[in-house]
Amino acid sequence: MVVGTLEISNSKARITGLPDHALRLLRFELSYLVGEAGTRVTTAKDGTMHARHWDGWTQLLSPTGLMPAGLVPRALRLLHKWGYPVQLRDLRIRPDEEMPRWCLPAGFRLRDYQDRAVRTVLGPGRGVIDSPPRSGKTVIIAELVRQLSLPTVITAPTEAIASQTYDKLVELFRENEWGGGRKDCSEDFFLLTGGLPKSNADRRACQRALVYVATDGTAVSMDPSWWERIRVWISDERHHQASRTHRKLNDLAVNAYYRFGFTGTNFRSSEGEHVALEAPLGRTLVQYSVQEMRDRGVLVPARVEFWPIYRPRMRTIAFRDAYTHGIVNDKIRNAAIVYAAQKYREEGRRVLILVNQINHGELLRDAIAGSQFVKGVDGDEVRAAVKRLDAGDLRVLIGSPVVGEGLDCPSADALIYAKGYKARVTHTQDMFRVLTADGRKQDAIILDFADRHNAHLEDHAVARAQNYLAMGLPCTVLPELPTLDGLVELV
Repeated sequence: MVVGTLEISNSKARITGLPDHALRLLRFELSYLVGEAGTRVTTAKDGTMHARHWDGWTQLLSPTGLMPAGLVPRALRLLHKWGYPVQLRDLRIRPDEEMPRWCLPAGFRLRDYQDRAVRTVLGPGRGVIDSPPRSGKTVIIAELVRQLSLPTVITAPTEAIASQTYDKLVELFRENEWGGGRKDCSEDFFLLTGGLPKSNADRRACQRALVYVATDGTAVSMDPSWWERIRVWISDERHHQASRTHRKLNDLAVNAYYRFGFTGTNFRSSEGEHVALEAPLGRTLVQYSVQEMRDRGVLVPARVEFWPIYRPRMRTIAFRDAYTHGIVNDKIRNAAIVYAAQKYREEGRRVLILVNQINHGELLRDAIAGSQFVKGVDGDEVRAAVKRLDAGDLRVLIGSPVVGEGLDCPSADALIYAKGYKARVTHTQDMFRVLTADGRKQDAIILDFADRHNAHLEDHAVARAQNYLAMGLPCTVLPELPTLDGLVELV
């Protein structure tokens, strides 16, 4: 019987000794459809251009048997099912355990499920933690960083998420006991966003640091010599890992034995991309449900109310035009948003309104007295606005897409989902903005819109309703609606 060999390194694995038909079958299973077939033109380093036909599939196993190391468990399961034995040669070297360089602040304790997640992934050295948004993933990241105390890079898709993670790490580990005294440990951490360090001071600080928090784009542009010292790679919001950027990050992290991923939306909109999600970091080892987080008091109960939009049916036009006329500039819909914001504010709630376009946010800001609109151009402005909402100085915060993935807004207990759209990952992140338990709120309410006045908008509204139900949130359609004649004049 032919026995294949699977050699495993930190980033890659190579399988040899399989019959050709078995390798072809495995290549098919480790691939997924991305787009339509056609001709692709690439430019070589010498400037010459090359055209080749592409069949529309991304294949994660090369013809020579090379694949991302995270796919090893899946490949082994498939080969075992097909009856092809494989011998393993693990070439990875686990770093020696270090004494933790930092300690948590006095009195700070991980929750039991956070501690269990850390212990579960530290054993195998790689894997994914799937926990609902707002369940304290940053604290789990901090504990992994603390226990390993090795050169580490934490990657995130946006500057807002990277800055938030960096601030939390510095807050937890800024001052530690060293030799009976206190030591400022903030220089152990460096924020890598907006491209490579530019000033001499930043380059020196980057060289001194042990833990880096970086955007995906900046991390992938770092020199391979910088990556050589990295022993731990932690990917936040790992549902982005089907991208080409993350495949490059995987190739760069050749010395990163430890690899951990975090997500609260462990799915992709495109069918088949779940294979790509496993490629850099491996399987999901820890999974906590929304209901479990509610039972633990981490999330508050919530309900969804749909406001039906009774308008003359718009003809089926391009989605962009339907969105402009039926969402952004629809006076009845916007008047309903203004009415709901005022109603929730009078009830003592802190209101978060999410829009997708700047002009939509500005229109609502002008119509809702005492509201503030944040565009996300300045991250400090966004954080300051969230703090005002937390303190009660602000009751209605209108946010562009920056107030979305990864950004905490714990005190908000009413969400008006003005933006529409149906992208499941973004929508799930958005709805969790108001579900965080912060000790002051008992429940949360989400107001959405049953957009029946256009086929495209109706399809998106139905998809959002299905996602609410999938997350365990009860949905009702409001039967009686107030008269909005006076408010229509404002918008």
